[in-house]
Amino acid sequence: MKRSISILLLAALILSGCSETEPQVTQPTIDETIVIEDEEDPDTDSSDPPVPASLIAGIPSNYADIDKQLVMISQMHETWLTSGDDPDFYYAVTDMDNNGRLEVLYMTEHDGQPELNVYEISPTYDSLEELPFEGDAVPELLSNNHYRRFFDGETYKYIVHDYTMDDLGNGMINKVAMYLVDGVVHFDVLGYEVILHDPDYRPTFYDANGRSLPDEDEFNKLPDEVFAGQDMEMINVETLSDYDAELEDITHSFKTFLGLQESDYVYEYTF
Repeated sequence: MKRSISILLLAALILSGCSETEPQVTQPTIDETIVIEDEEDPDTDSSDPPVPASLIAGIPSNYADIDKQLVMISQMHETWLTSGDDPDFYYAVTDMDNNGRLEVLYMTEHDGQPELNVYEISPTYDSLEELPFEGDAVPELLSNNHYRRFFDGETYKYIVHDYTMDDLGNGMINKVAMYLVDGVVHFDVLGYEVILHDPDYRPTFYDANGRSLPDEDEFNKLPDEVFAGQDMEMINVETLSDYDAELEDITHSFKTFLGLQESDYVYEYTF
């Protein structure tokens, strides 16, 4: 009898020891494993819209993270698209200085006065920065048009117009060279046209030094004279007026600027 009890106690001790040295392991289910991998993968962001390869096809390879830049401009549109209740606004996507970081040229009105703002992708490619201006004649009209661009080997200069008018139609039109250097947008006046609201008045034209020009043709030739010997090409700017700043439209505007595709909305007038 005592021998039987001893054998039972020994068996119980052996079983007890086995349960302590070999704990039961619960394996994660397949669904649990997928969730963990998504949380630990920094490259997975379900909030980023996909950028089809066909959408950015043809954009030169020197544009680092071009898909990220375009998505950022689209997703952050509430940061720079600040028109409020004013329906008159438009914008374009460019790379004026050819540094590989995109800009948004945003036009709107405040208290009835046209206003231009320029935003550029930051050097770290993680934000949009509003750029400062230098110059007195800030152009308030950058619409769907052909623009002349001159290049001296270092700086790209775009020929635009600055309109200054009063309620009666008196004022002037400045012909301006706009260019972006080291994060600052510059505006150099090349000449101007004086306009008076008088049926008998003929517009008069001047260069930047106040020298009188004989007619409008000479006025329009000012950029060719000032930048003589520099390379000149035509640049198309397609402007948008969509509150949502859709990715496809943003990309279309930029590819039009690069000359990769044509736009039905660009006018034939050339500045």
